[in-house]
Amino acid sequence: GAIATGASVNAGKAIVAFGTKQNAVLIHSTANGQLVKKLDGHTAAVNGVAISADGLQVVSGSDDKTVRIWQIDNGQVVRQFETPSPIKSLCLSGDGKQIVTGHEDAKIRVWNVAPGEAGKPEMVVKEIAGHGGPITALAQMLPLGPQVVSGSTDGTVRVWDITSGGQVKTMGHGAPVTSVAARADGKVIASGSANNSAKLWRTDNQQMVAELRGHLPTKRAESETNEANELAKQHVALADAAQKAADASAKERAEALKK
Repeated sequence: GAIATGASVNAGKAIVAFGTKQNAVLIHSTANGQLVKKLDGHTAAVNGVAISADGLQVVSGSDDKTVRIWQIDNGQVVRQFETPSPIKSLCLSGDGKQIVTGHEDAKIRVWNVAPGEAGKPEMVVKEIAGHGGPITALAQMLPLGPQVVSGSTDGTVRVWDITSGGQVKTMGHGAPVTSVAARADGKVIASGSANNSAKLWRTDNQQMVAELRGHLPTKRAESETNEANELAKQHVALADAAQKAADASAKERAEALKK
């Protein structure tokens, strides 16, 4: 089977996209897990994928240094452009107008989704440096406007303003970070590493609020062994854990106030 490297879920269309080490983008139904579409064209591992808000397109980034925008229904590439370094992670900006790519050269690059002037090559809007190793994970920071959270092999999790290119926050995970997720309100970040541990962070003070060890909890893991589905459930579990931890800390604060 294909080895999955990144995932993106669109709840409205009930689909999940996976990048694979076999150079493909796979679109699965979240309702029954079935493969809906296989998108071939990349010439190296696809490490980052992001489904558009309307669920009609998927953006992919690969070790072949290209970003491709695909029309999901017919599997065609709508646009494609080259980048300076292999792409290890990818997400869309909160408003969906920019593509954010994380690279092997430890830089984050921001690109406009809308096509530029006719005949002109793609231009990077912002090049952001600061991490000390490849950017292995990226996620939107909703609803904080133009912010993203990144994770790197350097063992840190960082929040960036992609308009200014400035670093907003940094947290030390203590191990190479393989995945990041932010709660919908932007107040809690979850980071996961290859050693099967996840940490939850409050964004207001960058304090760790919880650490989860062992395989990330999933409800249906016993009955499903498909690797792609497992990866999707880990992403969901990460976000779910962030939500639960924040709810618990809010409850604790409320009880402390009562006392």
